[in-house]
Amino acid sequence: MKAPTFYDHPALQPLVGPLRQHTLRQLHTITGAGEPSAPADPTEAYATAVFERVGELQNGIDSMRLALFAVMDLPERESSGWREYQYHYENFLLRLTGVSDRAHRLVGTSLCLAPSKFEKPGGNTTVVKSIPRTLSALVSALAHIEAVTGSKRRIRNEVAHSNAFSTRELSLFSTIEQLNFEDFDPQEVRGLMVHHFRSGGAELAGLLGSLVQAVNQLLAALAPVISEHGGGTSSMSNSPDSAL
Repeated sequence: MKAPTFYDHPALQPLVGPLRQHTLRQLHTITGAGEPSAPADPTEAYATAVFERVGELQNGIDSMRLALFAVMDLPERESSGWREYQYHYENFLLRLTGVSDRAHRLVGTSLCLAPSKFEKPGGNTTVVKSIPRTLSALVSALAHIEAVTGSKRRIRNEVAHSNAFSTRELSLFSTIEQLNFEDFDPQEVRGLMVHHFRSGGAELAGLLGSLVQAVNQLLAALAPVISEHGGGTSSMSNSPDSAL
């Protein structure tokens, strides 16, 4: 049985029909089973654009989950070492803050803003300022995602631009390995390493769980927007920023 994904969120269900129609027409065009594909109608174009943004969010979460699983697997493998932990932890961090950017782009697309307005530096602020006052829950949901991802932003930026991820424990393990100290009990060192791996895995699992919850809250807050723009063509055609 397929695990639930963001695609399954109730808020997105009004878009499933138009997306299916567009996808089926594209498939028939590729296989030669139908006429050359006509341009998607506004509702189909909207559904496709929104689901593409949701897909980017899902891909980010899935990649973080793979990094988390790798960290959690380390204690079970005798051959695992601190370098592997460092690599997978960094991989998780580097993808973490991107979720906030992808969330803002989903909102921008859902509001029918022109991509040129938010796919640039400062675009997240533009998206937030464009949210109607009646959708305060949407602003709060974006702020929640930003808070979760922002908790590791400083460390993530250091990893991305200057320093490898490290902790007091990782520095200790590195020193013992690099200098080949022989007066340390290998089993004791391994026990400390396993404890550190498990602690880090638990931390990342909690962070990912909070982030998934925050994204689901964002999708719920988007429900009235999606219902309005995905329910027909009139709201799309009247929007000055409907270029997708």
